[in-house]
Amino acid sequence: MSYEYNPSKPPVAFWIISGIGLLWNLMGCFQWFTEYNFWKNPASRDILPEAMRGLYDQTPAWTYVIFAIAVITGTLGSIGLLMRKSWAKTLFLISLIAVIIQQVYFLISTDTLEKLGATALIMPLVITLFAGFLLYYSKKSTAMEYIS
Repeated sequence: MSYEYNPSKPPVAFWIISGIGLLWNLMGCFQWFTEYNFWKNPASRDILPEAMRGLYDQTPAWTYVIFAIAVITGTLGSIGLLMRKSWAKTLFLISLIAVIIQQVYFLISTDTLEKLGATALIMPLVITLFAGFLLYYSKKSTAMEYIS
């Protein structure tokens, strides 16, 4: 079976990656909703470990705005990728910038690492790498003429 390049028909991997990107960002939207509600409703934090409860008290409101921007633009970018639209790149860039702002704040301005240890770095690193990958992939898809 030979592979023939056809820009009007992206490979199956394009659809898989685009779909995973959408699912990832939809999970991010759910996570934002959960995190925001823990922050907004101190009584709801009873189910959390003690170390986590105080972190919500330290978190300023603007970080939830940045978080929302990151997941909403990531979700819309993923939808754009599935629609094969070049504007997906711009949304992924905005999402990545928002993710970086959020993660830099997390690392510099909170005592999360002291309370939760180095394993607290794993998810922020994965989130940042995935946001960067989606931007890279959207640019590559444009170059391969999968999106326009």
